[in-house]
Amino acid sequence: MRLSIHRPLALATLALAACMRLAGPAQEDLVWSTGPGHYGHTDRLVPVSAGITWDAAEIAAMALGGTPATTTSANENNFVFALAASHLSAWFTDSAGDARGPWLGGFQPPGSAAPAGGWTWVNGEGGLAFNAWEPGQPNNRGGVESRLQYLGTTAAFGSKWSDASATAKMLGYVVEFSPALAVPEPSTWAGLGLGLLPIARRRCRRSA
Repeated sequence: MRLSIHRPLALATLALAACMRLAGPAQEDLVWSTGPGHYGHTDRLVPVSAGITWDAAEIAAMALGGTPATTTSANENNFVFALAASHLSAWFTDSAGDARGPWLGGFQPPGSAAPAGGWTWVNGEGGLAFNAWEPGQPNNRGGVESRLQYLGTTAAFGSKWSDASATAKMLGYVVEFSPALAVPEPSTWAGLGLGLLPIARRRCRRSA
């Protein structure tokens, strides 16, 4: 399911709440302006202790002026993963013993052939020409998994990917600012959330 909110007040409230939840423990920025395959953008890891769905993470990333991160090459995936693995607070171990990491900006549009058909990047960079799926992923477990996240096995960090449900809550997400932007201070997040409504109307009217 992608976002489909038709009540402006509800959307504004969700945006503000998502942004306000970010205040607190460590955010870290890395600017990929040197090194193999660099694109000159900034990535930010945002831990969310209460958990956050993919759709809410997309809203919060947009409010900050970015999008959920894309990784379109092995070099970029390694760069983003180094940031994602930098904070234990953005990971948890699930009932299968796998380490669930932060959200990335990949999703599977409604009507795509499950489990691997149609996957694309939220920022318009197209399909997953490069991918880092964990063996056996994507598997569309339960018929509801259509969002992209990092996955580690046997409770260890991992730079591989897994699909996950849109309603699942992860403990963080990675935001990409491209080109590299001045990243807002925490004190500005609430104001950014209040300014999100026009953006959300244009970009987030999506249905299951």
